[in-house]
Amino acid sequence: MLSVNNVTPGKSQMQNIGAAEFMGMEITFKYDFREKLSVGGNYSYIERHNNTNPAVLFTDIPNTKVFLYTQYKPIKPIRLLASTEFNTSRNSSSYGTKAADFTLVNSTVSARLWRYTDIEAGINNVFDKNYRLVEGYPEEGRNFFVTLRIFNN
Repeated sequence: MLSVNNVTPGKSQMQNIGAAEFMGMEITFKYDFREKLSVGGNYSYIERHNNTNPAVLFTDIPNTKVFLYTQYKPIKPIRLLASTEFNTSRNSSSYGTKAADFTLVNSTVSARLWRYTDIEAGINNVFDKNYRLVEGYPEEGRNFFVTLRIFNN
């Protein structure tokens, strides 16, 4: 198990401080409705125990995470994708400060321009959810993106 300890004022380092036990499960599914429509998702659960010092909590990992998506291909070069992601609360400090649970919705449209080139545009955090991965540090609100991807496969 690793922990951040203050070595000197203003500096810290990761140190192995004992034994821990991590266990969990992950389930993934995908179903295609003919060629044009597919749905899928992922469920992850992780349980952690600090065997050496139970008072020191693990940070940055939610116990439960759920991801669901729907993909629709109306015509061959176009792909529409809508997804939602749920994260349970997580410890953002080893002494118990928590970042609340949250749900995000994202959407993307992509198109094949040429044989080895795609363009993609989308919206992350469609409903402009105010959320934090670490308490006190808010994540980006609604944001837009455009990506040009060149590949060789």
